[in-house]
Amino acid sequence: MKNCYSDLEKVLSHCGCTFNDVIVEKVSTTDMPKFLELVGYRAEIYKKKTIPTGSWIGVKELDIPEFLIEIECRRA
Repeated sequence: MKNCYSDLEKVLSHCGCTFNDVIVEKVSTTDMPKFLELVGYRAEIYKKKTIPTGSWIGVKELDIPEFLIEIECRRA
């Protein structure tokens, strides 16, 4: 999860944005129980008063089998 958010931060920065510009977040994970254990980390990422809307989806597998999580963000 930390690696995904680190990569997203670089992409957002490249576009002149921060996580404060994200309005929708979609998370796909192959291990929902583990994701739910770590979900509090999102509060460190999103510094604004409200965390963006979105969805969390449990999936059987992702494009790259060793990946456990995929995060898609949309900005304003």
